[in-house]
Amino acid sequence: NLSNWSVPAPTKWSVINNTGGAHSGSKRAKVTGANATDYLSHAISTVGYNTITLSYWYDTDTSKGIEGADDFKVEWSTDGVNWNVIAGSDISVLNNHTYQQNIFTVPVGANDNANLSFRFLANFNSASSDTFNIEDVELDGTVIPTPVTHTLTYAAGANGSITGTASQTVNDTANGTAIIAVADTGFHFLNWSDAQAG
Repeated sequence: NLSNWSVPAPTKWSVINNTGGAHSGSKRAKVTGANATDYLSHAISTVGYNTITLSYWYDTDTSKGIEGADDFKVEWSTDGVNWNVIAGSDISVLNNHTYQQNIFTVPVGANDNANLSFRFLANFNSASSDTFNIEDVELDGTVIPTPVTHTLTYAAGANGSITGTASQTVNDTANGTAIIAVADTGFHFLNWSDAQAG
């Protein structure tokens, strides 16, 4: 069913339970005679993931299709208001009744995003003969590695003190903030215990 998807009301989208017309399993999402406001959308968090890819299988019903005046495309959004077309997803002519797969890398704005939405948008000029089927929709991403961090700890020895943050956590290859060694009167700073001068 479409319980996990958003559709306008009334909608031209429906779930068809028919093993013979599905790519895999027994169900597919179908839109017939849609206008510019007919869409099927889904919101999902991609927090912790990048290199987001969207894939799906699609076809038209036998003896039906979409022509030059029709349009089907996929869009993405990070606020559910402003939508961006995924480059290459536009389809205006389709009379092939064999399932085909589309795979798109979504732009980097979709990476590590708590409010990602994507939608299938259909605009057809015939109320009955223009159809489009989609199924096996997948959204994949690469896990963002947890940064390697290091703890820097500074302490003054006898006859001196330090200024700055004595304990710091920094990412790998990054530098900590400055620490200054201050010698007491009559003494001078020689080196840190790790043999680094400065």
